[in-house]
Amino acid sequence: MLAQYLRGASSWRPSGKTLRGMLARTRAGDPELAEDALLEAYYAVARLENPERIADPRAHYCGVLLRSIHKLRSQRGAALIDDFEVVAPVSAVV
Repeated sequence: MLAQYLRGASSWRPSGKTLRGMLARTRAGDPELAEDALLEAYYAVARLENPERIADPRAHYCGVLLRSIHKLRSQRGAALIDDFEVVAPVSAVV
């Protein structure tokens, strides 16, 4: 069942007016983040070891998509620290 669903994956492209593409763009709020999340979700679903155990592949894919959006959005806010003394002054660490 999931294999059949994955065969139709060309309709998952974010450039198309698919339900999943619209869901991704709406939830992500950014077309680039939506595209990244769609691809990440597709790869995650494609790597499943026992896809036949999934009762509703569309619902599963949408859940994976929403988690991908959340993960990518939270990573976007992360910043690299160049100067640790600004964040945690050495005098404060005893």
